[in-house]
Amino acid sequence: MLVLTTLFGAYVGSRFSRTEFLRLLAILCGIAAVCSLIFGLLGLGTPVDNVPGWYGIFVHKNALGRMMAFAVLLFLIVSRAQLSGSVVLRGGLILCAILLALSKSLTGVAVTTLAILFLIAAPVLRKSLWRLSFGLLVLGSLGVFALFWIVSNLETVTDSIGRDVTMTGRLQLWVVSFVMALRHPWVGYGYYAFWLGLGGPSRSVWQIIRWHPPHPHNGLLAVWLDLGLIGVGLVAVAFFVCLRRAVRLYRSTDAPEAIWPLLYFVFFLLANLTETSVLTANGIFWMLFVATGISLGRPEKRNAVRFVGAEILS
Repeated sequence: MLVLTTLFGAYVGSRFSRTEFLRLLAILCGIAAVCSLIFGLLGLGTPVDNVPGWYGIFVHKNALGRMMAFAVLLFLIVSRAQLSGSVVLRGGLILCAILLALSKSLTGVAVTTLAILFLIAAPVLRKSLWRLSFGLLVLGSLGVFALFWIVSNLETVTDSIGRDVTMTGRLQLWVVSFVMALRHPWVGYGYYAFWLGLGGPSRSVWQIIRWHPPHPHNGLLAVWLDLGLIGVGLVAVAFFVCLRRAVRLYRSTDAPEAIWPLLYFVFFLLANLTETSVLTANGIFWMLFVATGISLGRPEKRNAVRFVGAEILS
């Protein structure tokens, strides 16, 4: 299934132009948002747990939160690029923001906030080399200072957002998963061969942390457990190659939609700090990663044929 997901992403990235791609995604996110609103209002669906928050057409509030975080960023870019009717786009943006809040997903809110801050600061990438270097130095210094302050006041920060210092158990999960990864550091346990419940290596993790996560809640940890450091290295190389191409595209044109590939890779990185979307079979975010990367490797079609359904957002 991973191969099919990757191939489908490659097809999408090579078949559609960037504007077509964004319109398709806007339609997809709009349908997901409307259906999630209906499911939430009517109390439809069954979540995997009973934590507070809407889950819509998904099985967990964090899944809805992550999708709506993605949708908010997408509608922001499509609105700026004026690829479709402004009323429809503003309505979609507002609906997705409301669903993000209703999901009560702290991860989704945090990812959205950080991605929007990046979007605001992104124009510095178009400056001259010395201005770019100075801007990155300032941003890096601010980031290090913020990280130091958060670590120094971790208990205060976690209390203010309704969490404990263990990040609702994620800290213990990361530590134990890291130790388990060290047992097979180079090639891992095999793709999807670790998280098999009590019948697999994950049994040790579950017994130690006393809850039953289906994955390590971190993208790189998941790849390390599955494919080892070799897999992590390959994913890291692919990510930075795509990131470099995205920066080059953004610096080469003033088109509003040119920021999208770069923004998506930032979103993908942030989302995988506490969730898992890397090399996931049937995973939309991995498919989009492949599609976005493939689209950066070919020239943009200027007079692309409009795809069926584009008129919905026109």
